[in-house]
Amino acid sequence: MDDSILAVLEEALPEFFLRADVTTLTNGLCKTTTLAKLNGQGEGPTPHRTGKKIVYLKKEFLAWFKTHMEQVEERYNLSEASGGERLAGMNRSK
Repeated sequence: MDDSILAVLEEALPEFFLRADVTTLTNGLCKTTTLAKLNGQGEGPTPHRTGKKIVYLKKEFLAWFKTHMEQVEERYNLSEASGGERLAGMNRSK
């Protein structure tokens, strides 16, 4: 994973934030619905309940996000070494 993305997220994210704000805060890199689904499966970053709201701590979220993105890159064979062609493997014929 490109460490510059993590650096930008580390700078931009508040110390804690609502699950409902994740899509906006990450500019769509991670979606609220994805986190809700993962939480239901016992996966994803540690959710903290505050009343009816789910909150994530920045440190825990970033640790999970880095691992998650590395797994995605590995699954789809996305590496910086493959340059512009790295997304070619994701295109599927109908």
